[in-house]
Amino acid sequence: MMNDEYEIHAAASVGSLERCVALLAADPPPSPNAPDAEGRSAIFYAQLLQHISVVELLERRDHHHVVGPPHRRPEGRRWH
Repeated sequence: MMNDEYEIHAAASVGSLERCVALLAADPPPSPNAPDAEGRSAIFYAQLLQHISVVELLERRDHHHVVGPPHRRPEGRRWH
């Protein structure tokens, strides 16, 4: 059985945009930057596995909940 705390990580790692949207609609929603047991975020897994639509969703969602300046991709970094 999967730990509910890490469901967003699992959905991001397989590129399940629909599941990520559903999870983020929960009250309270999971944080895209919250670390899992390995210390990695859902955004990390989506980026690593090149699930671009999931990365973009999680980045947009995270920006709405972060205090301070938004995170930006390093200059010249492109997603394929």
